[in-house]
Order: sequence, then C-alpha cells, then structure tokens
Amino acid sequence: MEFVRNIRHQGARYDMATKLIIANVAVFLMVKFVSLFIYLFNIQIFDIQDFISIFAVPATLKKLLTHLWSPFTYMFLHQDFWHILGNMLWLFFLGRLFLMFIDAKKMFAVYILGGLSGAFFYILAFNIFPVFGTVKEVSIALGASASVTAVVMAICVYKPNFEIRLFGIFPLRLKWFIPIFILTDLISIPDGNAGGHIAHLGGAAYGIIFAIQLIRAKDITSSFNNFIDRIVSFFATKRKPVMKVTFNAKKSNFVNNTGVSNKVQKPNEVTRTNVEDNAEMDRILDKISKTGYNSLTQTEKDFLMTFSNKD
Repeated sequence: MEFVRNIRHQGARYDMATKLIIANVAVFLMVKFVSLFIYLFNIQIFDIQDFISIFAVPATLKKLLTHLWSPFTYMFLHQDFWHILGNMLWLFFLGRLFLMFIDAKKMFAVYILGGLSGAFFYILAFNIFPVFGTVKEVSIALGASASVTAVVMAICVYKPNFEIRLFGIFPLRLKWFIPIFILTDLISIPDGNAGGHIAHLGGAAYGIIFAIQLIRAKDITSSFNNFIDRIVSFFATKRKPVMKVTFNAKKSNFVNNTGVSNKVQKPNEVTRTNVEDNAEMDRILDKISKTGYNSLTQTEKDFLMTFSNKD
C-alpha cells in the first residue's frame, strides 16, 4: 500500500497533460522493448505486428468483438517515433491551454471520449464506403491523434480569439486551427492513412461538440467523470483509520476507540458542525468539477486547505 501511496503522491505533482504524455511514452517504450526482445531472440512465430494488433482497433466488427478493449488501448499506442512526437507536442502546448481555461477532469474525459469517437468514425467509414472493402479485413488504427485532436478542437472552439505565437514568432488566434485541422484531414484521406485521417475527424467532432455545449453551460463529460469517480472511490484506500465516537450521557463526554474520553459541553453541536463542514466540502468539490479550481473564492480555498489538513 505504501508503494501505491507513493505513486499517487508522485502523480499529484503533474498536470493532466503531462500525465497523458507519460502514459503514451511509457506504452511507446514498452512496444519498442517488445520489438527488441523479438529481434534479439529471433522469435519466428510472433512478431511486433502481432503484438500491435492485440491493442490496435480493427476495422471489422468481427475482430472488434474479440478485441473489445482496443477502442481504449489504441489511443495510447504508437509505433513510430515521429508519430508520437507530433501528437505529444500538440498535447503539451494546447493541452496546457485547455487546463488553463477548463480543468483536468474534463481534459481526461475529452481525451478518452474523443478517442472513442475517432474509433467509431474509423470503423463506421471502413464498413460503409466501398473503397475500403478490400483492405478493411487487415486494417487497424493506432495512435493518440484522435484524442489529441479532440482536446485541440475543444480549446480552439472554447477560446477562439485567444492568441498564441506560432513558432514563437507568428501571432495566430486559436480559431484558425479549426479549419486547418479539418480541411487538412479531409483532403488527405485519398493520399494515404485514410483510417487515421477519418479518426482525426471523429476526435475533432467530439471536441467541437463538447466545447459548444460547455459554452452553453452544459458539460457532456459529467456522466463519464461521475463513472470514473465511482470507480476511483471503490478502489481508494483510506489513509487513516476512522475514529469511532460515541456519547456517554452520564459523563457528558465522547469516548473514542482508544478509550480516551474527550470532554465536550454539547456533542450535538459537534455533530452539526461536522455535517455542515462535509456539506460545504461537497459543494466546493462540485464547484471545482464544474468550473475549475480557479473559480473558487479565497474563502473557499482557505476552507478547502483547512478541511484537507484535518486529522
């Protein structure tokens, strides 16, 4: 458990963009080490493409049914260095802007749901358009491009007039990335990597829809985040034992589970205060999940710090 707590503590030091980059790089290195192992031991019955195909999303529904995890795993999977480098650079720079104006939970949700949207577009296109009929049986998709595109499009739609310096020189407003990304992928479909460009469009579609709804004060990632919160809560370990407190009516004190009495005058006031503190904490956490930490007042930030430091 100490190891798990250390991992969680280290993870808290990084923002969501960095965590996603670390996850992608870790998987990339794993793929490279597996490839090295296969090469050094001259394994003939299993090659790196067999390994990749386990985690990449297939184009056919028949294969998808035997690889149900692949729509999730493909978005962290890269085989080519330049492929992962390009994706991670976009995620690093535009992801930081996403975190500046929105928040980490929504970014993680957009990354995952945008990737799923990209997989959906890819599978749908390869099963609808006749041009893919001869290749769909062997076609697979991999890479974070759809997920990253979703994050990029979301912040570009949410803050269209925010200006950045391209290459540190040319001023460019975020809204211009929207047509650049979409048109580039559309016209590139016949030129190769059609599945990748179609998946990008799926990610872009989700990112745009998310941002439009968020501008209207509607968070379409809330159900996903609530589901993730329930999973995390289920597996979370309690860091400290809960003190059991009972009231002794004769002695007018509380008795904890160590047998030590803590004398108080009005135990009902303690209970009421704890309930009010918990309710206030729930309200603040809900506000953070909706509008981000920066939306808190100084009083709310102070209360959050005080409450977090309670024994």
